[in-house]
Amino acid sequence: MTTIQAFTETEHNNFAIQSFELLDELCENMIVVITPHVKSLVHMCLTIIANKSTDELLKVRVISFIGWLARLKKKALVKHKLVEPIVGE
Repeated sequence: MTTIQAFTETEHNNFAIQSFELLDELCENMIVVITPHVKSLVHMCLTIIANKSTDELLKVRVISFIGWLARLKKKALVKHKLVEPIVGE
């Protein structure tokens, strides 16, 4: 997650987008790897979206990833009280 955030803060948006594609693959195939990190992932995503200088294509990718999480880990989002911050963005 630290690496993805570093990519978003530089001119390497393409690497950040590819990183989110990797996270999508993890969600599809190895959701147990993502499960303990749902809260951190959502906070990272919301930070990226809130950054005014973030590329629009990257923001779309991040929002798509949050959608994946919402479909696959509904209970975790509710448990960690992440629904309101997501909807608020």
